[in-house]
Amino acid sequence: MKDKKFDVITFGRSSIDLYSQDVGTTFNDISGFDAFVGGSPLNIAVALARLGSNATLLTAVGNDKVGEFIVNFLNKENVNTHCIPVKNTARSSAVVLGIEPPNKFPLVYYRDNAADSQVTIDDVQNSNVQDYKILLINGTALNIEPSRSSTFYATEVAVKNNVDVVLDLDFRVVFGTKFNFKNYEEDNFSEIILTEGSLGVKNTIDKTEVVIIKPGDMARVDYSLGKIELSKVNTVLYTSWVDGRIIFRNENINNMITKLERIYDVIIINNSIELNKMFINATFLTEKETIQDVLDYMVKIYNVDYQIMNNKIIIN
Repeated sequence: MKDKKFDVITFGRSSIDLYSQDVGTTFNDISGFDAFVGGSPLNIAVALARLGSNATLLTAVGNDKVGEFIVNFLNKENVNTHCIPVKNTARSSAVVLGIEPPNKFPLVYYRDNAADSQVTIDDVQNSNVQDYKILLINGTALNIEPSRSSTFYATEVAVKNNVDVVLDLDFRVVFGTKFNFKNYEEDNFSEIILTEGSLGVKNTIDKTEVVIIKPGDMARVDYSLGKIELSKVNTVLYTSWVDGRIIFRNENINNMITKLERIYDVIIINNSIELNKMFINATFLTEKETIQDVLDYMVKIYNVDYQIMNNKIIIN
């Protein structure tokens, strides 16, 4: 990649963000807002520019004052803005945010006819993705055409030209589609659980096969076989983490341990043969209960003991 001209191009959502000036005040009683910019591709481009990288943002803005505000902010931050077209028939996005610590931050999104969802393949071609070391794509750009096809096209160009592709899972939904996407490097599968709307899932080998999933469906994509398995699930069990909960219903202990490792960023070694045979029904409040609280619960229920050494936990 030494011959690449630029460092990073990020592709996707951009907005003006209006933050409450009254920290701790309920949303209805806010007296004023401070204006910033938002959208994770935009934020990432700004952060990289501040760290000295040659960063470019590929998005779109409307022919409006909000769009001018966004581009002006980026220019001041030394982010390359030559890949940001103005869409005369669309509007720049806006987000209004309340701040109620410790864990309540109400958001209101204004993304009707969002300009950043109108990025076309022509816009991608004009951005010269092949000249960058890294392309970062954004989940929100996949929610609607033409930005969806443009994202796939940008990825194809990147792969053909030895440009690393990074997926930012930030997803802001249009038309009421809500889903949970589960994908970990150590797994050879992904799971998509749909709670609202409809979604198409494509086979990784036979790309002509598209499975349409409906609310309450889970699509499990097996990468080694290129196979899609469809099943009905209780979506709450898969989406409760959004509300700061993790729910286990008749869950094998080893599966529970894997989830706890991911949530609490720890390594758990289970040396108890008897515990391996057990199943658990429990709900933990992950924003209030520590991993030690969870382990103490297991001690009471399963009569085990544990040791904590930095981020490693040994159960005996």
